[in-house]
Amino acid sequence: MIAGLALREMYHTARSMGKAGLVRFLLVYVGLLGMLIPWQMGIPEVAIMIFGLLPLYIAGPAGVDAFAGERDRSTLETLLASPVSPGQLLAGKLMFCSGFALMATWVAMGVYSLTSVLSGRPLPGPLPYVAAIVLGVLTAVLSGLAGMTVSLKARSARSSQQWYSLVLVGVAVGLPLLARALLPHVPQALKDAVVSAFAGGWVSLGSLGVLAILLLAIAALGGSLKVRMRRLWIMNGG
Repeated sequence: MIAGLALREMYHTARSMGKAGLVRFLLVYVGLLGMLIPWQMGIPEVAIMIFGLLPLYIAGPAGVDAFAGERDRSTLETLLASPVSPGQLLAGKLMFCSGFALMATWVAMGVYSLTSVLSGRPLPGPLPYVAAIVLGVLTAVLSGLAGMTVSLKARSARSSQQWYSLVLVGVAVGLPLLARALLPHVPQALKDAVVSAFAGGWVSLGSLGVLAILLLAIAALGGSLKVRMRRLWIMNGG
């Protein structure tokens, strides 16, 4: 059932983009985000970690169409009245959002690695690749849930895209600016403690802390979305 819902989402996306649009999207995604940006990084470990963040650019925007697009197509009420539980519906849509983002990201990472080998560019060891994959899965799921949350509240796909753009700008621009403004006021002892926490590298206490924060954010956002989805499902006679 969940896989069928994910395939349904894939069909609607492929139909809306068309074959030519999908090919252009992959070329731009692989060429620009998967090649140009990582190649600007002088440290191989940093370059490969870019692929842990790239799913943010696909999973979230795919999620904003999850429910708002159904409203535009006048299919949301029919879908809610079908014999599908709210959890299955959310899981199917999230599987598509995160799965599509991860597929495109891993293709880009493979192309980057292959061209790096052919050009003699150094690559990191296996551990940074594992870290990038784990981070990519978490960012894909988290951004997909964020997009779906916005989509569930929006009245149309256009409104959903506008609200998600504002959220993305707030996170991508507002948080760094806020951190920069607060950094001079942070005690030096706290700065040293943070640096020390990441001293162990990929398996350090700091890395595990980041992992825990992402998992908690996913659990909180997913739980909130499931509660809202349950209410909407009941209102439509589910």
